[in-house]
Amino acid sequence: QAARKLAVQAAPKAATAVPAAVIDDCLRAAELLPRLAAFANVNLLSDVAVAAIMIEAAARAARINVVVNSRQQGDAAAGAGEKAAEAVEKIAELAARTLAAVDDRDSRRERRTL
Repeated sequence: QAARKLAVQAAPKAATAVPAAVIDDCLRAAELLPRLAAFANVNLLSDVAVAAIMIEAAARAARINVVVNSRQQGDAAAGAGEKAAEAVEKIAELAARTLAAVDDRDSRRERRTL
């Protein structure tokens, strides 16, 4: 009975920590994207663009989990939602820069082939 009670008490913390870690991983991946968009083989540009979209989507989904699960922890997780929101905004900025760079490189390539 005591072990079950401890597990139930620990669950919300884990339920916040896992999606927070996903956001951290997404941020690290997103930081690579603008450089990839600038220097990757042109045949991979669509893959870089899709990666930007998927990384941002994963971070946004994880943020929802952080916000909902941190509410269950009260003061113990104060600030988790704000930290997640800040990271997701940075990821969104990096994704937008990446998509713009991909569009720019692709349009330059298209002009050369016409």
